Amino acid sequence: MGTQSQRNNINELKIGLKFPSGNRSDEVQAAFNSSFKLFDLSEELVYSLKQWPPLTVKFGEIRTSNGIVLLHQKIGNVIKKDPIIYFGSKNQYKYGVIIGEGLWKWKMNDYLSHQNVNLFNELIQKTVQYLTVKKNSDPLRINLPNRFSIHKDIIVNAEFYNSSFEKITTPNIQFNIKNTNDEEFKYEFAKIGGNYQLNLGKLKEGKYLWSAKTKYSNVTYTKKGVFIVEDESLESLSTHSNFALLNQISSNSNALFYSLSETNELITEIDNRKDIVNLSYQESSFDDLIDWKYLCGLILLFLSVEWFIRRYSGGY
Repeated sequence: MGTQSQRNNINELKIGLKFPSGNRSDEVQAAFNSSFKLFDLSEELVYSLKQWPPLTVKFGEIRTSNGIVLLHQKIGNVIKKDPIIYFGSKNQYKYGVIIGEGLWKWKMNDYLSHQNVNLFNELIQKTVQYLTVKKNSDPLRINLPNRFSIHKDIIVNAEFYNSSFEKITTPNIQFNIKNTNDEEFKYEFAKIGGNYQLNLGKLKEGKYLWSAKTKYSNVTYTKKGVFIVEDESLESLSTHSNFALLNQISSNSNALFYSLSETNELITEIDNRKDIVNLSYQESSFDDLIDWKYLCGLILLFLSVEWFIRRYSGGY
């Protein structure tokens, strides 16, 4: 929306925008809305938005009734409620509105300050990315297998995506489990890089109900499921050696297979191997004499006795 945009045409769009009439204009700078949660902007971009040149907007009150504002208008030190960029939805379609003329100034200023336009591109790309994501299903995702062994630690991984389908770790995720005795245990995921991870350790055998919960942008997300911990020992599954399998493994790895009755052949093979040789290593270490307190004291005692005897006998 620029200074030449007509209010009647904007009203026909039915995007909940109150737009002034008249031909007067005003110069406004951008002020980032800290409560904006649809997607994330880098700290460097947020700082640069405050420094970039003003845009030209129509003079008068500009309001949105149902939009989420990304950038507010700022005149001097006064931040107005009037938007520069905001987002909304209509009939399950998302739309974005930019109010003001002179975006090219932002791009040129970005290049003047950094010799590139990466920050300006970030603003445009994230805006387009949010608008082109048609469906953002399951923002909260829990990666948890259905079965575990009592001998292994249970690791739970999670991911969370914002409305632009960007992976973020802003919200905290709680994780609760309940065993068959209705005993409940509460945890919270650790944030590792761009993911969440939780180590439950080793759990007792049984069936466990789990639930994950988080809140982001005033919306609560939950996930529920069940997993089973089994007392399963691989050694107890089969009590007999599978010689055919062992022979196949050795053949595939260019090795040799010998049974117990062929021990002599195995020893002969090892003796004839030129790549198997004895290796010896020598390592020297030194200790300071002062660390041997008793020995050091004994030497000083002998030196003192010798000095006394020589002194007494007139040796010097």
